[in-house]
Amino acid sequence: GRHYDEMLTRLKLKQAYGRLLRRKTDKGIFVMLDRALPTRLLGGFPDGVRAERMGLKDAIAEVRAFLPDEEDD
Repeated sequence: GRHYDEMLTRLKLKQAYGRLLRRKTDKGIFVMLDRALPTRLLGGFPDGVRAERMGLKDAIAEVRAFLPDEEDD
């Protein structure tokens, strides 16, 4: 039922996020482009992970702000 499906979804979110950050020194940004994701499923992320809902334009701005400026390389 729904409980089982939500459990699998939380597990998949946790696994996907875990692939992003494997070491304590790793940094990353995880973007989900799905307005239908229920807030209750955000529990799939580890404690301390900040989750925000925003529009695509704001998400692009956040990603650009997070990524290093190519001119600095």
